[in-house]
Amino acid sequence: YQRRVQFGLCAFRNGRIRECHSALVDIQGSNRVRELLAQGISQQKDRSLEQEIIERKRILPYHMHINIELIECVYFVCAMLLETPYLSATENDTKRRMISKQFHQTLKHQERYPLLGPPELMRDHVIAATKALRYGDWKSANDFIMNEKMDNKIWNLFYHKEEVKSMLTQKIKEESLRCYLLTFSSIYDSMDLYKLGESYELERGTVQSIICRLIWGGSNINGAFQSGQNDEYHLSATLDEPTHSLVMHKGEPTRLHAVCQQLAEKVAGIQEYNEKLIEVKQGNKIDNTAFRNYTVKL
Repeated sequence: YQRRVQFGLCAFRNGRIRECHSALVDIQGSNRVRELLAQGISQQKDRSLEQEIIERKRILPYHMHINIELIECVYFVCAMLLETPYLSATENDTKRRMISKQFHQTLKHQERYPLLGPPELMRDHVIAATKALRYGDWKSANDFIMNEKMDNKIWNLFYHKEEVKSMLTQKIKEESLRCYLLTFSSIYDSMDLYKLGESYELERGTVQSIICRLIWGGSNINGAFQSGQNDEYHLSATLDEPTHSLVMHKGEPTRLHAVCQQLAEKVAGIQEYNEKLIEVKQGNKIDNTAFRNYTVKL
């Protein structure tokens, strides 16, 4: 586990966000991070004295310990960069899967509060950055991640910290642009590529590359194009080269259309269920097994 964490941190420093998340997801998903990294003993009360002695022998020296909050912050930042565009693309989908269960639960827990103050803990900063990222506000998201408090706790612990912060700012800009296009594509008829580049402080080639991957449905945060890998990221639009603009297609349903469709499906299910009940009361012959299965399904 020590090697896996070191591999994840190295991947993060080199901008390999997906590989870093894959390396840290199993460790962060458990409640025994210190025990798995040999930086502490288990909290089981029924262990014998010999087992406790063996566990204490395998603990690494203090100078070889890895900061637990650093691992958690890196994991949550990677989950934010991976999960937020997916949430923007599948906002109306009730059966969407979770890329990071722990991050998703933390985000849902924060959304339950009607009023939240300024972020204090590391998780609060990441969740606040996530909310800003979903609406394409990359400057606010970057300010929540890059500030004096986060520098003292997290980023000053990295080797070549300025390079890491510069890489992370670039990733935030790219994912913020992706979230903006996925969230507000139904509002615009067209977008100018130069204005998008100026708003997100990205080069035109980078903006065009992100848009092309969204149109082809092969978005990849690490920059490698893999067609069909993330079909949820598909953007219904056309890239117009002569005018240097992005022409939107009005084929995607809005949130109001999605809610109406869900309501219509539920009403149709209730109507069919009532028709089955009427047939039973009238004494018509009906397959009881099929009716019970249909009732359980509803």
